[in-house]
Amino acid sequence: MRNRSNSAVRLDYYHRMIYKTILQYQNPVTGLLPAKPFDQLAWVRENVYSALAIWGLSLAYKKSLDVNEDRARCYELEQSTVKLMRGLLICMMHQRHKVERFKVTESTNDAIHAMFSVRTGRQVVGDTEWGHLQMDATSLYLLILAQMTAAGLQIIYTLDEVDFIQNLVFYIRCAYTVPDYGIWERGDKSNTGLPELNCTSVGMAKAALEAMSEIDLFGRKGSPASVIHVHPDDISRCRAILASVLPRESNSKETDAGLLSIIGFPAFAVDDPVLVTDTKNVIVEKLQGQYGLCRFLKDGYMTVKEDKSRLYYEPWELQSFENIECEWPVFFAFLILDGLFAGNKEQVEEYSHALDGIMIKRGDGIKLIPEMYAVPADKVELEFAEPKSQAREPLGRVPLIWAQSLYVLGRLLKEGFLSPGELDPLSRRLVAEPKYETVIQVAFLAEDSEVKEKVLRSLDIPCLTFDEVSPIRVFPAKVLKYIFSSLGKNTKLAMNGVKADVAGILATSRFYSLEGYTIVFLPNFVDEDSFYPVHDIDFFCDVFGVELLNIKQNWKCIGRPLLIFPWLHWMTDPYENIHPCMVSVSKRLMAGYKFGAKVQVGKLNEFLNTSALSSLSFLTMTSEGLGGNAIMQNIQDLAVEHKQTSLIQSTIVGALPKEFIIDTRQKSVLSARIAHSTTPDVLFQPTMSQDEQERQGDEDQKTLTRTEDLDKVSTLEVGLSFKKVSENFSKLHLMESTGVAEKITSTDGLQYAGMDVKDLIENLEHTTLLHEQVNIIHYLYYEKGLNWTIVRKNGTEYTVRDLMIELYDKGARLQQWWLLRHTAGILGKRAENLDSIATDIIVRQKQITFGLPPEPREKIITRPLPSDELAALINEACENDWSVAMLTQEVLFSLSSIFITQPKAFSEIINIRVGLLIQVMVSELAQLLKIPIADASQELMNLSPFEIQMFLTNVIMAKEYGFAGGGVTSKRAKEAASEIFRLKRKSTGADDVDSKAQFGEKTVLDRLGRWLRRRQLDGSLGRVPVGFYPAVWNVLNRCPEILFEKHSLKHSMTKESTSGEMKFACRVQAVLNYISAPEYRQLFIEAAMTFCLMAELLGKNFKWEMPINIGEIVHTANRIFIDEQEKLKSDVTLCCAQNPRPPTPPCGGHAGICQYFYDSAPTGRWGTMVYMAKAAASLTTLPTGATGNISCVQQ
Repeated sequence: MRNRSNSAVRLDYYHRMIYKTILQYQNPVTGLLPAKPFDQLAWVRENVYSALAIWGLSLAYKKSLDVNEDRARCYELEQSTVKLMRGLLICMMHQRHKVERFKVTESTNDAIHAMFSVRTGRQVVGDTEWGHLQMDATSLYLLILAQMTAAGLQIIYTLDEVDFIQNLVFYIRCAYTVPDYGIWERGDKSNTGLPELNCTSVGMAKAALEAMSEIDLFGRKGSPASVIHVHPDDISRCRAILASVLPRESNSKETDAGLLSIIGFPAFAVDDPVLVTDTKNVIVEKLQGQYGLCRFLKDGYMTVKEDKSRLYYEPWELQSFENIECEWPVFFAFLILDGLFAGNKEQVEEYSHALDGIMIKRGDGIKLIPEMYAVPADKVELEFAEPKSQAREPLGRVPLIWAQSLYVLGRLLKEGFLSPGELDPLSRRLVAEPKYETVIQVAFLAEDSEVKEKVLRSLDIPCLTFDEVSPIRVFPAKVLKYIFSSLGKNTKLAMNGVKADVAGILATSRFYSLEGYTIVFLPNFVDEDSFYPVHDIDFFCDVFGVELLNIKQNWKCIGRPLLIFPWLHWMTDPYENIHPCMVSVSKRLMAGYKFGAKVQVGKLNEFLNTSALSSLSFLTMTSEGLGGNAIMQNIQDLAVEHKQTSLIQSTIVGALPKEFIIDTRQKSVLSARIAHSTTPDVLFQPTMSQDEQERQGDEDQKTLTRTEDLDKVSTLEVGLSFKKVSENFSKLHLMESTGVAEKITSTDGLQYAGMDVKDLIENLEHTTLLHEQVNIIHYLYYEKGLNWTIVRKNGTEYTVRDLMIELYDKGARLQQWWLLRHTAGILGKRAENLDSIATDIIVRQKQITFGLPPEPREKIITRPLPSDELAALINEACENDWSVAMLTQEVLFSLSSIFITQPKAFSEIINIRVGLLIQVMVSELAQLLKIPIADASQELMNLSPFEIQMFLTNVIMAKEYGFAGGGVTSKRAKEAASEIFRLKRKSTGADDVDSKAQFGEKTVLDRLGRWLRRRQLDGSLGRVPVGFYPAVWNVLNRCPEILFEKHSLKHSMTKESTSGEMKFACRVQAVLNYISAPEYRQLFIEAAMTFCLMAELLGKNFKWEMPINIGEIVHTANRIFIDEQEKLKSDVTLCCAQNPRPPTPPCGGHAGICQYFYDSAPTGRWGTMVYMAKAAASLTTLPTGATGNISCVQQ
C-alpha cells in the first residue's frame, strides 16, 4: 500500500472524528441521529447541522481521491447524508396532517414535532408536552435541502414528496406572523411556555424561502412539476421584520447568540451589511465570554441557581441568573465559519485559538466540544462580584454533536479542503454584496381603444389596449391568487395546498408562461373592488408610487420587474379629460424616475426579454389532463366571473356607465363639499346607442353560455371554482340623484317616524334628492334591518341591503366619501388584505390600538388577527360608528404606506394609537378651519382618502417637519404640507394667501400653541426620546417604585428583564397609556427623562429608598413655573399666576397644569425641563456640589 499524502491523512483524521462522534450512532433503518449516544430522541435541528459535516467531508473526499477506499468513503458519506435527510423527510411526512391543519389554525398544537424517535421515526411526546413549533428547525431543513439539491444530491424521489415539500414551504411562509418557541425551544425567556416572534425563526424562514424559490427538486432530471414555487411577497415581509427588529431577537430577548446563524452561515438572511455588522457587534459585546457565548442575557438553563425540578421560572428568579449564564462553545464555531465565508482571517484565528483552548481531548486523540461551560457552585458569589473572573467547568453533552459538526466544517474550510462555494452552491453568502440599481419597467395599458384615444390626446406615451398586446393575456391579480391556490394539492397525501391569498405586488411584477401562452397580471391595488379608497384617483396614484418604492426595496429576482399602469374608464371622462394627478405621474414615469425608483417606460411586448419570467406549468399537472388551451379558457372565465361579481363595476373587464361619470373639469372643489353644496355641476346622460346596448347584451349572453358549457365539462378545473355568471349590472331601484346629501347624524330619519311604510317606499322610488334617499334608506335600515324585503307593485322584490348597495355605488360615482364610509361600514365591507396590513405593522414590534383611551374602551392588538376578527374589533372599539370604523381602516392602510416610505418616522414609537390619531386630526382640522370640534369631525368625513393620507402624514411628521409654517425639508413632507395648505385655502376661500406661509415663514400666530401642539402630537403617537426605556430601567433598578399617577412600575420588573428588552418597554408604555390626555402624558415623559438624566450624573451606585413620584414632579414644576412667571409679570399673570391662585386653571389646562406651561419649549433657560429638574431636586434626595447647589440649566 502506497503512502498517503498529508491531505489524505488529515481527511482520514476528520473522517475518524465524524465516524466516532456522529456516524457510528446513525440508525441503520431510519437514518436519524440521536442527541447523545444510545439516546432515543432525534432533534430535527441537530440532525440537519450534523448532516452538514458528513456532506462536507464527502465533498472534500471527492476532490482528493487517492485510492479506491477514498471513493468508497466518498460514496458512503454522500449516501449517509441522503439517508439522514430522507429520514427527516419521512418523519415529517408522517405528520402531514399536522402541516395541513397548521396552515389553517396556525396553532402551536398543530405544529410539526421538533423531535422524533430514532428507532421508529414517530413522535415521542404529545402535542402539548413540548414547544414543538420551531420555525427555524423546519426552515433549516428546507434551506439545507435546497443547497444539497443544488450541489447534485438526489434527496427527493417522487412527485408526492415534491408536493409535501411545497406544503412545507407554505407551512413556514407564515413565520413572520406566528410566534414560536424559537431555537431554544422555550419561547419567552422566563420559560413560562409563551411563544414569541423570534428573529432567528424569521431569518431562517426567509433564507429557506429564497433558497427553495424556483428550485427543481429532481435536479437535472426534473420537469416543471418538480419545481417549488414561493410567494416573493412573503420574503419581502420577512426582510422588513429583520430590518426593523435586529439586533433584537424577540420581545423578551434584547439579543441572542442564535442570531449568528442568520446573519452568517448557514442562512445569510440579512442583506444589509451594516445591519449584519451591528448585530454581530452587539452579540459579541453583550454575550461573549472566555468559554463561548451566552445564549441570551439572564439565561438560567443548567446554572447552579436553576431549580431543575420544574421547567418554568418565577419572574424574580431571572435576576439570580445574571452574570452566571452558561457559555456555549458552539458559537465560537459559528464565528469561525462567519470569518471564513467573509474572508476575515483575524476573526478566524481569534476564535480558532479560543475554541482550541476549551475543547476536551479524548484518549484516542479526538478533540470534543462540550455543550456548555458553567460556573461551579462554590464560585458563584465570586462571579457575581466580578463577572468573567472565575474558571468554569464543562457541563452537558460531550460532544454536542451539532457543535462538533460545525467545528469539522470550519476545519475543512480553513485547511483548504473545501471552498465556500461548495457548501453554498446557491451563493447565499453574496446576499449582502452591492447590487445594481433596480430598473422598474412600466407599461401603459388602456382598457379599450376609447380610453386609449383619450390618453394619447393628452399625453405622448406608448400606450396600447388590452387587445393590442395579444398574444399576451392580461388578467386581474385576483385570478393569480386562485391559480396559486392549486399549488401543492395532492389527494393521496390529503393535502390541499394553500388558501387563496391576495397576490402581492412582487408576484404581479413579472411575466408568466403557460403552454405557449404569455400572461401578465395587473397590480393588486387596481383589483381592490371591495374597498373604496382606490376609486380616489389621487389615492390611486399615491399607492402606485408607494408600490414602485416597495419593488425597488425588495426586488431580488432574476430579471427586471414589470409594473402595469392601467388606464381604465373610471379614470377618465367623456370630455377626454385625464385627472391632473394621472398626467403628473405619467410624465414623471416618462422622465425615468418616480419616488426615487429608476423607471423605464415602454410597450409591454418590448419587455419580454428583460423581465422576470415564471412558469405556471404546474397547472397542467393538476388539471386531469387538460391542455393549455382549456386551462387558459378556465382562467379567462375566472376573470369574467371576477368582473361580474364586483360590487362597483370599475375594474379592467367592465367600466362604469357613462351616465355615472362626473366631468373632472367641473367637479366641485373640497370647499364646496365641506360647505355641503347642493348639486354637482354636471351629470352626464347615457351616450350608448341602441345598437351598442344590444351588442353588449349579446356579449353578456355569450359569456353566460360559455361558462355554463364549461361547468358541464368540468367543475373545479385547475383548482379554481366557478359560479354561474350573474347579470352585468343590477337593476336600479333609486332615481338618479340631483343633490348632494349632508352628513348623516343619529337623529336623521326621525321625521319619518309614524309614517306609513308604503308611502315611504313610494316616496323613495320617486325622489331624485340624494339626501332624501339617504335618510329614508337609513331609517329603513334602523327600523327594519338590511334583510327586510320590499315588494314593488309589479311583483318584483328587493331588500334594504340592495338599496344600501346602490347608495354605496352612488357614493363612489359622486365621490361622496362620507356616504361611502357610512354605507361601507353598514354593509360590513373591509379592505381585503386588512389582516396583512395590520400584521405588517405588528410584526415590526409595534402595537396597534383602536378607539380612545383608557382601557377597556381602547382595544390593543399585540398579535396578528384574521381580517373578520380584526374588523369586528375595530367596530367594537368605534362603538359601532360605521363611518369612524371605516376611517380607522383607511388610517391603517395609510400607516402601512408610511411604514414603506418613511420607516424612521415610527422610531421610538411602540403603540400606534389609531383612535388618538383620528382625534388629533379632528383637532388639527378644527384649528385649521377655525370651526368647533363637533363640526370638524363631520368635515373630516368629507375628506377624500388621499386627503386623509396627506393629513395623517403631516401629523406623523410634525416632529421632524413643520406644519403650515414649521419649515419643511422633505419632499414627501412638502407634499403633505402643501395638501394641508390647499385644504385651508379652499376651505377659507383665501386664494390670495401669501405662498411663503406654506413652507416656513414663521409668524407670531404660528408660534402660539406650537409646543402644546407638539406635545399633543407626540403624546398621541406615543413617541418618546431616544434611550428613554433603558434610562427608566436604570433608575427603576435603583429605586423601589416609579409612580405615574394611579399606576406604577415596580422594582421587581428589573429582576425579570434587561434594559434593552422590548417586553419592558411595552410595560412602560402600558402604564403611560393610562394617562388619557396626550399633552399631559408627554409632560410625564419629559419629567421622567429629566430625572433619568440627573440620575445618570450621580453614578450607578446612588440609590433611592423611597418611590419616585413623576406626577408630583410635574405638578411641582408647574407651580415653580407659575411663581417665576408671576415675578416676571408675564402673560401667565392673566390666568394661573393670579393672586390668590385660582383653584382650577382659567386657561383650561388639563389636570390643573397651566396652558402656558404646556406651550413652553422643553429646553432653554425657561424650558419645562429646567422646572422639572428644580422640582426633582426639591422632592428627592440628590447630592449637591461644593456650593450646595444643583445646576438645572438645560442647553
